[in-house]
Amino acid sequence: MVAGRRMVCVRVRTAILSPAPTRTRSVPHGYPSCRFWQLQAVFVREVICFRFGYNRTYGVEHAARELFRKPLANDFHRHDVQPALRYTLTEATQFAKSWQQLSRRLYQPLFDVVTDRSDDAYSDLLDALPLAGRTVIEASLAREYNQSQRFEQAVRAACTSCPPLAGLILHGEHYIGMLLGDAARDYFAMAAVKDSVS
Repeated sequence: MVAGRRMVCVRVRTAILSPAPTRTRSVPHGYPSCRFWQLQAVFVREVICFRFGYNRTYGVEHAARELFRKPLANDFHRHDVQPALRYTLTEATQFAKSWQQLSRRLYQPLFDVVTDRSDDAYSDLLDALPLAGRTVIEASLAREYNQSQRFEQAVRAACTSCPPLAGLILHGEHYIGMLLGDAARDYFAMAAVKDSVS
């Protein structure tokens, strides 16, 4: 299965990979790195809340929808000491697009590191990996991990405040990029209806 994946990679490498941006190595072209990672932190908090706090089976989907519900409803209240980050529906949509682009950019840098997964499992890992945060993503893109074990240790170290999050990233299929895209489409439709009746 792994050998088959290598042959496919050689044939479609140019179609899958996009050139690295010149301003920063870790964030897709056209999106400021600080804003992407600010929204990533918001999304991670929502995933932890819905998946592990509320123990919802579809917690990742609910987290994606919550990320888009907040700007539509102007509901940015937080129940802890940190002030809530305010963002627009357009920024949330750009975040969703950037998530998908970033997941695609990780394909080649980790291809020879993570060799013990099928094609689908490898894609699932890349789809969830931005949850691990900026340090893991930058190190992955810079090809700093030369062993699967080092890579997995880095993901677990990035999730020490919520160890189950590492399991969510490393195992299972969550379709995070797709869920963010679906939420963007649905909430933009809701915003259009809301504007038309205002």
